[in-house]
Amino acid sequence: MKKKFKKLVYIGAGVSAMYGVLHLIKNGYDPSQITIIDKGNDIYTRKGDEIMQGSGGCGTFSDHKTILSFSQGGEFTPKYVDLQTAERLAEQLISYIKEYHPDPSKIMYTEPTEEPQWLKNSPFTLRQSPCMHLGTDYGRQQVKNIFEFFDKVGVVQYYNTEVTDISFEFKYVIAKTSHKNQPHKSLQTINYDKVIIAGGKAGVDFLDKIIKKYNLKTEPRPSQIGVRYETDLSYFEELSKIAYDFKLYKKFDENVSGRSFCVNSGTCFVAPEITFNSISFNGHAYKDPEKYNGLVNFGIMLEVKNEIEDPYQFMKDLVSKFNKNGKGSSYSPTNRPPSKTDEGEDMPINEIQLTEFKEGYGKYANYILEFIEDLNKTFNIKDNYRIYLPEIKYSSNTVLFNNKDFSLIDHSDVHIQGDNGMSRGIWIAALSGMYVSSSFLKAI
Repeated sequence: MKKKFKKLVYIGAGVSAMYGVLHLIKNGYDPSQITIIDKGNDIYTRKGDEIMQGSGGCGTFSDHKTILSFSQGGEFTPKYVDLQTAERLAEQLISYIKEYHPDPSKIMYTEPTEEPQWLKNSPFTLRQSPCMHLGTDYGRQQVKNIFEFFDKVGVVQYYNTEVTDISFEFKYVIAKTSHKNQPHKSLQTINYDKVIIAGGKAGVDFLDKIIKKYNLKTEPRPSQIGVRYETDLSYFEELSKIAYDFKLYKKFDENVSGRSFCVNSGTCFVAPEITFNSISFNGHAYKDPEKYNGLVNFGIMLEVKNEIEDPYQFMKDLVSKFNKNGKGSSYSPTNRPPSKTDEGEDMPINEIQLTEFKEGYGKYANYILEFIEDLNKTFNIKDNYRIYLPEIKYSSNTVLFNNKDFSLIDHSDVHIQGDNGMSRGIWIAALSGMYVSSSFLKAI
């Protein structure tokens, strides 16, 4: 009996779509029935400053430091997926990462170790999980290898093409291209049997539009707001030996907690990101020893529950407060010089005063400053740091979906995955994409 493949349309070419599509093809799905649409560039023309969109999504230029946890970087198990299924998908994901990595021997693995007493006596809790680090440079090549494979087998891909609307009733998306050389009309409809919303952080505005258009059922999602912290690696060398990507956690009250995350050490750079025409900050970590600069940078991120009604609008407003003349903002209590970008350019920042930081973040500035003060005391930093701001994770409230296949409540042919769904990092985003793909494979 001939297999019947449904026509799948992916909105977004990020991590969840990349591994979701790869999982489909590796398990016999017809590539010609898979369409990927992304508003950024393809892997061949995407440039280093196009961080947030394009093939591979923002994961292409990330530090590719993957925390092997089902509960850090979003939620997967046990809220949505049983542990046995999650572990099976995780094993497959690691095999894909190795297969398309340019040199698997260069992948670094670290395991949790015993926490020293001096850290147990600090104001922080250290959360540890196994970590797999590819590096910004090797990870970028791995993404390229995967999309070259998609080209080879015939996956339909549209780039510089933005999905502006979806018709749930008639099952098509409306897409608009911004590139003169694309071999299709500037505005067209693309039919689907199944549509997968996988736009990530750069697609939160579109998701917010669809939520409001269809009055989709949602539940509150914690807001992620913070800063990118930078200082000398020497302060954290001892801790880095214990936990390569250390997660220092502090609970302030029932609604607000803080954590360090995305720690880049030694060969690292603060990375400006342009999303929705505004600058926020992140970080990159390289394997190339020639890029060593002796610095460390990491996010100090607050998770705020039950206080911010519209996370997406709140974050947009926060970013706008600290953007001026095409630059973000930065503060140092000791006038510590800002670092260079990984392209060797001056950081696009406006120097601000502490009062401006407090006014912009409101009461949340006090939590961030308390976290930094605890770092100063614990690691003897003495205010020798600089922060770049804001660092945020764009998100909307969480759309309710069915656990069996991540299809929307009341819309069984519309699926959601990655950072548009339940994740906020590479690992769970990838797993969510593979999980949705598994449901499609079962239906063949």
